[in-house]
Amino acid sequence: MATPVSTAVLKAVPLFSSFPEDQLRMLATVVTRKSAPRSTIVMAGGDATDSLYIVLLGRLNATHLVDIGIGVTLSSGAPYTESLGQDLFNNGRGSARPAGVGRNTLQGAGSANVDFRLSRDIKFHDAKQMTIGLDMFNALNRVNFINYQGTVASQFFGQPLGASAPRQLQLSARVKF
Repeated sequence: MATPVSTAVLKAVPLFSSFPEDQLRMLATVVTRKSAPRSTIVMAGGDATDSLYIVLLGRLNATHLVDIGIGVTLSSGAPYTESLGQDLFNNGRGSARPAGVGRNTLQGAGSANVDFRLSRDIKFHDAKQMTIGLDMFNALNRVNFINYQGTVASQFFGQPLGASAPRQLQLSARVKF
C-alpha cells in the first residue's frame, strides 16, 4: 500500500538530508512509501524499473551468492532538564530549575543509525546447513550524541556528554542439523 511521504521523512534519509526544504517539498509530491509483507519479492534481479528504491528495513537477495540485510533506525532527540546546579531547596541534589522552567524542556539532537548484514547459506548434502554472516552496526560510523549537560552554570551547558557506539563489526556462523 502506498502512502504519501512528508519532508521530515525524506530529510531523515541520509541521501536527502542536505536537500533544501523547497526541493524536499517538490520531491515529496512524487515519492510514495510502500510496505510489503515479509518474504514478498518487490523486484527481482534483471527487472527493468523506472523507480528508485530505498530499502529502510528488510532483507535483500541482490545476488544469489549473499543475502543483504538493511536496518535503519531514526529517532528524535531525548529531552533533558535545564537546572541551576544549586541546592536551593536543601534536598542535597543541586538540581533546582530556573523559575518558570519545567522538566524536560530542552531536547538533544536526534539520532540516525544504519546497520547492514551480509550472510551466505552453505548447504551440505546430508541436510545440514551453515550460515556465515557479517554484521556491521552503525555502518556509516555516524556520531549520535547522548546525555546532554543541562546545568546552566557549567561551561558545557547544552553540549553532549557522550556518544553512542562507533561502527562495530561482528562475524558469525550458525550450523543447522
